[in-house]
Amino acid sequence: MTLTDALATSPNTAFVKLEEFTGLPDVVDMSVRVGMKSLATTPFIDPNTRRKTDRSIAEVTKAQKLASFTLGVTPTSVLELANVGATLYSSGKWCPPSPIESVTDAAGKVVPVTEAACEQAVEPELANTLVNALSKDDLMGTSAAAARQVGWNRPMLGKTGTTQQHKSAAFVGAVPQLSGAVITFDNSNAPKPLCDGAGAPFACRSGNIFGGKTPAETWFGAVTPILEGQPVLPLPPTADRYLTGGAETRVPDVVGRGQNDATAILQRANWRVSARVVDNNAPRGTVVGQSPRGTALPGETIVLQVSSGTVPEAPPAPGDTTTEPPAPPGDGGGGGGGPGGQPGG
Repeated sequence: MTLTDALATSPNTAFVKLEEFTGLPDVVDMSVRVGMKSLATTPFIDPNTRRKTDRSIAEVTKAQKLASFTLGVTPTSVLELANVGATLYSSGKWCPPSPIESVTDAAGKVVPVTEAACEQAVEPELANTLVNALSKDDLMGTSAAAARQVGWNRPMLGKTGTTQQHKSAAFVGAVPQLSGAVITFDNSNAPKPLCDGAGAPFACRSGNIFGGKTPAETWFGAVTPILEGQPVLPLPPTADRYLTGGAETRVPDVVGRGQNDATAILQRANWRVSARVVDNNAPRGTVVGQSPRGTALPGETIVLQVSSGTVPEAPPAPGDTTTEPPAPPGDGGGGGGGPGGQPGG
């Protein structure tokens, strides 16, 4: 599965796997850089005492290596989530999501507004390529049905999210003109799972809400009329560096080589190697497959499929299921009714 497919179809395991390779601190730090700023300022709540600690959510998440971070266990600001989309579509430049355009005094003089300065959160080429990676959700991913309901036809970035037990669901979407996010949740003191039907979501015993339902439907329903009459703009250009990776991610192709030779080549390129024997007609010890092939994440183990040199005989074809009457005594017809003791039928 490619990262683009994973972003569109949202299998949790793909992103936990990425965390294993990148390390959780980098994941948390990147989240803060592109817009989830409150993670670094909001005190962590001790789950045992329910009291605030003197450390932030980001600090505790990194210190305890909480891999569930990518599954959405921390408080999420819908405004900050929307601003992540804006950061990516602004070529990686983060600006504070301020509702103020300008302030003037009674005489019409502009009054300076003090707020955080914009900053380049990530390289423009990285942000542009990530926009493209997030551009399939409305086409073949979890928000595709919601997009079809309004006849959506604009390139965009989009991502859905659903928490455990369906107690909340979210969608973030962005186009060059605007970015927005929707989070649907039960804000009572004892949140319950949410059911999503013909009307508004409601608390229920066993939830069925997903990010592609009410959250995505709300986003597309609100944004479509806002953009009416505005030009349909293309996705930004991608950078090969972030599509295929650098030299450190390229894996030598060793299919067709002997196992020892292939292992040596990969190890010289600083890859860890393991092997498993597979049935194949290629000469014994020949590498007939490798995974990953082409590119891999730094530190990943390259698994070689090594030929056993033989292929088991195919099982007999399914035969007639009818049974023959038993042979009369003394007929000598043993072995299941077929000549020479072979299975019959």
